[in-house]
Amino acid sequence: MKLPLKLVITVAVVFIFSFFLSPAQILSTPRLDVSGKCYYEIEVKTEDTEWTLNSPCGSDIVQVYIYYNNYNNGGSSGFTSSVDSFLLMGGVSVLEWNGIGTNSITITELDEIIDIEKIGFWYDCCPKPEPVRTHPLTCWQVWINEDGNFQFIFWYLYKDNNWVRIYDMEDNLVFETDLPIDDPNLIVELPDGFYMVRTFHHDKPLQEFLIGKP
Repeated sequence: MKLPLKLVITVAVVFIFSFFLSPAQILSTPRLDVSGKCYYEIEVKTEDTEWTLNSPCGSDIVQVYIYYNNYNNGGSSGFTSSVDSFLLMGGVSVLEWNGIGTNSITITELDEIIDIEKIGFWYDCCPKPEPVRTHPLTCWQVWINEDGNFQFIFWYLYKDNNWVRIYDMEDNLVFETDLPIDDPNLIVELPDGFYMVRTFHHDKPLQEFLIGKP
């Protein structure tokens, strides 16, 4: 079956965009508590009798939360501690843990009169990762628009210092601009002829290419 030309062009354009524009990396982050600390829960299995809590980025654990069923009174309860401690029930130590103020805590079950359902902990939030640039400022496309002017589209702009400089064939600077980060579209009116386009970030050369029009 022969596809319409318009459909073929559309598919080609979509393919080009999907090839050059990789999706932003998605990071899974534990929720931020109203106290300004981060909260994280671990998987709890009924048959386990020991659990280890590790701060995701090595920061200090400041509180532990334990939710359990009490077989003695048939109810459920939650217990929060900010110190190394024992959980006592009817004078019996049923849990113990160590390491509050460190980045790793071990919780050990000493008696089976309770059933642990949930264990969580608060810790000092991890610093947000700095974004990593994967491409320099790049001219993706240039053409002669309906007004007879050069029109450019740029990708991967920096926060500032997105310099575009155009030179004639005698290497004279005929156009210069610092592209704003929120406007990757550039239109330049120049006489007919050939020109050399050079892009810079600060004084670092990035790209060089020839353009022309009759």
